[in-house]
Amino acid sequence: MQGLEVGLLLWRAQLRMFLNQTIRSGKPGRIAGTIIAAAVIVLAWAWEAFVTWLAIQAAHRVPVRFDDLHLLSLAFLAYTAVLVFSSLVFSFNALLLNPDLDLLLAAPRPVESILAGRMVVQVLRLFLLSLLFTAPALIVLAVANHNALIPFGFAALYLLYPVYVVVIISLLSLLLVRFIPVGRGREVLTLFGVVLALGINLLNFLLNPALRDSGFTRRSQAPSLPDIPVASAPWLPSGWAGRSADAILSGNWLSAIGWILPLLAASAAIFVVGTIISGRLYLAGWIQAVPPRRRQAGSARR
Repeated sequence: MQGLEVGLLLWRAQLRMFLNQTIRSGKPGRIAGTIIAAAVIVLAWAWEAFVTWLAIQAAHRVPVRFDDLHLLSLAFLAYTAVLVFSSLVFSFNALLLNPDLDLLLAAPRPVESILAGRMVVQVLRLFLLSLLFTAPALIVLAVANHNALIPFGFAALYLLYPVYVVVIISLLSLLLVRFIPVGRGREVLTLFGVVLALGINLLNFLLNPALRDSGFTRRSQAPSLPDIPVASAPWLPSGWAGRSADAILSGNWLSAIGWILPLLAASAAIFVVGTIISGRLYLAGWIQAVPPRRRQAGSARR
């Protein structure tokens, strides 16, 4: 509970800092930039809603049918890759580049609660970003399916699904950080971004039917989804989330809740266990790879 309390406290502080640096800054340039950014977001939302409406209309007229469960499970599996990248960047930035860690270590809180609080902040960021990118599509789907609870169901999935990824990647980062030379955090993040981009392009080439076809032969088969059976496996979080999302879209709320419960239980268990062991990993790994100034701050928390 202390980790959750620290996370909510950090989130409120960061939100207040964001407002003070934008709307409440009193500087015309920042206020104008905030208004322009908000207008761009509104335009992007309108375009997303229009494209979603066109897709729904086309689905009623074109006789091409996809397995909704497999499609949604693939979407959550792809979302997992995004979560892994963002969690690694967040963890390495917090451990190697972000100077506010010194202040957090000086607070009268256990190291475990501070690490758990930062994980909570990351989960909340991913939750809000997921809503930011998909809210218009969810609202259009709710109107088309005459089910106003669809956005709330997906919001619950967005809140629970990133937890296990954030915790596991945070623990792995604590294990790996001891092997990163001092002062090389930016280079490591840049190298990781390049490797990830190459990996995404390779997977796109291997799985995208449009790229695997020669282009000179006429397609004789209907387009199909990538054949990744493990994505919808009932023993993986992507399968749980995909089944729950499919049930939400079809209005079967008992089934949706039934598949959300394993995700909730797994996320809670991983978060608790990760919080318990993160402190020891933190002191054993991070403290060996930081400059002496921050090393003294970390030693004081033992």
